[in-house]
Amino acid sequence: MNGTKISEFTDYRGTSAQITKFLESTALYVKLKLELPSVFETVRPEVLELRCPTCKADRPFRGEARIHPFTSDPNAIPYRNTSVSGVRHLRFACTGCEHEGYEYWVLVNYQEETWIQKVGQLPIWIPTISKEMESELGEDAELYKKALRNMNEGYGIGACAYLRRLIEKHINPLLQLLHDTKAEHGAKPEELRAIQEAIAAKDFTSKTRFAAEVTPASLIVEGHNPFQEIHERLSVGLHTLDEETANCYAQEIKEALEYIIRNLRKTHDERKAYAARIKEIRKLPVK
Repeated sequence: MNGTKISEFTDYRGTSAQITKFLESTALYVKLKLELPSVFETVRPEVLELRCPTCKADRPFRGEARIHPFTSDPNAIPYRNTSVSGVRHLRFACTGCEHEGYEYWVLVNYQEETWIQKVGQLPIWIPTISKEMESELGEDAELYKKALRNMNEGYGIGACAYLRRLIEKHINPLLQLLHDTKAEHGAKPEELRAIQEAIAAKDFTSKTRFAAEVTPASLIVEGHNPFQEIHERLSVGLHTLDEETANCYAQEIKEALEYIIRNLRKTHDERKAYAARIKEIRKLPVK
């Protein structure tokens, strides 16, 4: 034992779920701090939902019976009831075609605090974006994919730079979406006029700050304002950050941007569709 105290009576089902999501969707070199049992094998995910190139669909990929460390020697598995830091090798096979597989190399840390880090993956992690993001960003979706690829390879500063370029190009459409959403909710003329003035302004930082100030309450979750997150992270001098910190910032910007687009656009489109349906219904003759 290295002195790390780990309870044998903790329910680690949540830990296993965290690791599952982490492996399925997180880029390389991002650290996940979490509580780990003394034997990592006990929280190894049994099944991952991954894209199968042969099946051309998302399929369950089942893991092997146990996890080997980064070695071909199966006897090198850490002795039970000990917490040993090191790289674990995980393999998963498609349950559909039974041909395709994914492999992961995960660094597990038990020194002082427990965390894991994905340090290798085959096939390589390829960023995918939702249909909503693809539609909203148009040809600039390629900028977004470049940011995600930089995150995957651990280049957080590059990822933040791409995200800044993307948001610089799309801050006005986002402000216009804010304007339309507030107009639908009966905002005062002076508030709508202020948004239009912000759209016409030239300074990018003032635009993101203003967006944070007028964020609808419906977008704020447990005190977290996604526009504020974007403003604060993009206001930091990128070259004052190390790659790991910048990668964390890029992840926060990504999550905030996707949340804004997904929720603002959905609300706006649903309200428009509802209004259109009501207009059609009211045209029908009433007996």
